Amino acid sequence: MKINPRQQANNNGQLHIELYEIKLVIYFRPISFFEDLKKHSHEVKNDMQRMNRVVLGTAQIGMPYSFSTNLPSFQKSLSILDRSYELGIRRLDTAAVYGHSERRIGDWLRLSPSKRTVKITTKLRKLPSFDTAGEVETFVRMELEQSCKRLDSDKIDGYMAHEFRDILNARVQEALFEAQSQGRIDKFGASCYDPYEILTARENCTTCNLFQIPANILDRRLYEIVPKMQSLDSQFKQAQVMIRSIFARGIITSTTTLSRNTSHLRKPIALIHEMAKFYELSLPAFCLNYILS
Repeated sequence: MKINPRQQANNNGQLHIELYEIKLVIYFRPISFFEDLKKHSHEVKNDMQRMNRVVLGTAQIGMPYSFSTNLPSFQKSLSILDRSYELGIRRLDTAAVYGHSERRIGDWLRLSPSKRTVKITTKLRKLPSFDTAGEVETFVRMELEQSCKRLDSDKIDGYMAHEFRDILNARVQEALFEAQSQGRIDKFGASCYDPYEILTARENCTTCNLFQIPANILDRRLYEIVPKMQSLDSQFKQAQVMIRSIFARGIITSTTTLSRNTSHLRKPIALIHEMAKFYELSLPAFCLNYILS
């Protein structure tokens, strides 16, 4: 099979970048991952502007997450945040339901006031069942206030509904738009699992302009909605899309045997490993460059 992996990635990725300001969420990896990223700085061009597009996901500094069963110590969490800042990462992604994550970020900012320039995105916890519209708006305001308090911040760069369906609630939209008008949040939207949820949200809430979605070299569903997103961007405020699961939550880069649920990916993953080896890249660097390219 004749294939030029780098060219294929560039062609697909370039169209994507022309349409959106892409953000990347990297869920916590050991510090060795960041060292590996620095080692391959010629692949990421060692460009601060490019690194500013990388967002450190902080679920695992707040609770056991994904393949990890251990919660890092407070000092370890601070060292992770410090190291990411040293490498040029200026965006953090968290959520109210990520255990101690928001509070640890707030503690880090109090201990390192010079780093308050970082931009933080957090998420509204799932909306409970309420009897009145007023209760919905009160819940959203109180949740935002509590997140700001834990983060030790008066303003949040991005605020997303963690449950996609909640952003379709007109009262949630009104409460978030009010917070935006008051300068409490810069952008708002929803965390999604299916790219078509972005279209549904945008069609139902024209003021939504921030979304999070999984995408990686194995999951290319996001490209299916590019033409429609381009059309919506021309009508409404341009949306920012935050990419998560760049490593398919560790499936691509894991050295362990695949589970029965993911065994069908064995051949594609083997090909990815060969492509990375051909270009003399580590697997994390290869996956990251696919999205960055």
